Amino acid sequence: SKGNLRMMYELFPTAVGFYKLDRKLSSKELTTIRNLKTTNNTFNRVSNNKNILKNKSLHKLKEFFNDSLQDYVSKTIAPTEACEYYITNCWSNLNVDGESHFAHNHENSLVSAVFYVNAVKDRDCIVFEKNTVKLLTPETIEFNTYNSHTWRFPVETNQLYIFPSDLIHSVPPVGEGETRISISFNSFAHGEIGEINLPKIKL
Repeated sequence: SKGNLRMMYELFPTAVGFYKLDRKLSSKELTTIRNLKTTNNTFNRVSNNKNILKNKSLHKLKEFFNDSLQDYVSKTIAPTEACEYYITNCWSNLNVDGESHFAHNHENSLVSAVFYVNAVKDRDCIVFEKNTVKLLTPETIEFNTYNSHTWRFPVETNQLYIFPSDLIHSVPPVGEGETRISISFNSFAHGEIGEINLPKIKL
C-alpha cells in the first residue's frame, strides 16, 4: 500500500522579505535620486555615490530601509541585543532601453535589499537563483519551490525586497523606451557574536 504523507517540513528555507512603503516618494526625494551621477557598466548604470543615504533629503527613506532591515533580521536571524545589523552602503541602479542586471550576489555583506523607485507595472521582476548545483533535471509536471532552480517575483514601485546577501539574483532587460530605477543596500553586524559555550567575538 502507498505511504500516506503526514507532513512536508521545509528545512532551512531562504527568506525573501517584501516591505511596502506606505506613501509616495516626495518630489525632493525623486529629484535627488534621479540627479545622482551614474557610471555605465555596459548592461546597467550604477550611481557613483555608494552612500546615498547620507543625503539629508533621503532621511525618511533611510528610516524605512533601516526599520525594514531590523524587522527582517528579527524574524529570520533573531540575534540578541548584543548583536546589531546596520546598513553599510547604498546606491542607485538605472536601466533603460534593454539594459538589465546580470546574475550576482553581494560580497562583504550579510543581508541585502532592492527598493524600486520606478518599476514597469506588470512587466518588471526580480529573479532569484538557487545556490546549489543541479545534480539531476528531470522533466516535471509543474514547477514549485522544491524543484525550481530559479524563482521570479513581480516587482512594484515603492516596494522593498530583502534577502540573504549570498542569494544570487538578477533583473531582466527593461523594455524599449522604458525606465527602471532601483536602490540597493548592503548590511553587516557589529557587537558580540558567539554561542554560550563558544568564545565571544566582537565585531
